[in-house]
Amino acid sequence: MDTTATFVVSVLFQVVFFVLGAALLAGGIAALRERLPGNSWFGVRTPETRESPEAWTISNKAAAPGFLAAGGALVLAGLGLLLVDGVVAVIVAVLGVLVALGMASFAGLSGSKAAAIWLDNARRTGTLPESMDPNAMSSSCCSAGGGAAESSDAATASVGAAAGSPASDCGVTGGCGSCSLKGMCAPEGSHQH
Repeated sequence: MDTTATFVVSVLFQVVFFVLGAALLAGGIAALRERLPGNSWFGVRTPETRESPEAWTISNKAAAPGFLAAGGALVLAGLGLLLVDGVVAVIVAVLGVLVALGMASFAGLSGSKAAAIWLDNARRTGTLPESMDPNAMSSSCCSAGGGAAESSDAATASVGAAAGSPASDCGVTGGCGSCSLKGMCAPEGSHQH
């Protein structure tokens, strides 16, 4: 490969490492500060973490150090690519990616475990949030209740919702992690994570 092509490839990897590293660092900081909103792009997205906003926050706060380490590894790899070239640059890039993947895996496992522990404790102690309490579902979103006001609200909410969407009965706009849907928006036979 000639020097121009090598330079272009190096710059491309630097940009990718810096952008992904910055995203992981920003997400890690938001998670650590408990300001990471539920979303489909970043964070620990397991069935346990989507049970409630509390589970999401707890799991992602537990995962934050792993996110920060993964982002730091990518930023350092990008900086390393500025300083070296040739075989050493390839080694720096590969090591940066491996460390970032390892730390991201650690983050996911830590967050998932934290959410599972929190849910188990909440169920055992009876401190589940009202939105998760099966006995409270009759008067909350997506319920099978049936009061006149509830039916009226559901009909109004479903006007703007997509036809056939499980969220249409209560007007949930936050996605399948809101209410008690946690993933039910996926077509039958597929799994949404």
